[in-house]
Amino acid sequence: MAGADRKGTGEGKASRCGKTKGARVLMIPASRRDTREREHILREIDETIGEIRRSGGDVDPGLVRAKEAIGDEQSHLLIARSRWGELLGSLSYSFPDAATLRVDYIGLLVRRCGLGSRLMATVAEIALGGNRAIRLTAEKDAKGFFAALGMDLVEEFPDGNCVFESTGDGTRRLAGMARPG
Repeated sequence: MAGADRKGTGEGKASRCGKTKGARVLMIPASRRDTREREHILREIDETIGEIRRSGGDVDPGLVRAKEAIGDEQSHLLIARSRWGELLGSLSYSFPDAATLRVDYIGLLVRRCGLGSRLMATVAEIALGGNRAIRLTAEKDAKGFFAALGMDLVEEFPDGNCVFESTGDGTRRLAGMARPG
């Protein structure tokens, strides 16, 4: 898993994305009183980050920030696991007001395999259930990903980071984009 996402490894998409086939997305609400699942995920991410660093790979900054969000009991979590239970990625979100679902962090161990789209589609379903807009701040490197999902660019900062939003029909399209593979 540690080297599965490194560029230049010669791995094809099929071998890199094999883990995501049949992946499950699990929800952990912020109101959950049992913190054992969060503690387990934190240990798992620490181990994974350690493996990636020992192998000389680049750690996804979103994964590091997602780890911080997992420790925050105010964040709701979506955890992506392979059909064998292996952690593949996570997304944290919150509700800053009654009309908005804010995506705080996305961290992926495997990229360009549809997992980020699946996590965002799940968030869109949650937003639709509460008649909420989705809002997030994306780093400049992720701008193309969110634009490809059909999210609207709301604001761009001098450093290249941007704010994206999805409402109404856009959120409905996003919710229907990615289904389990």
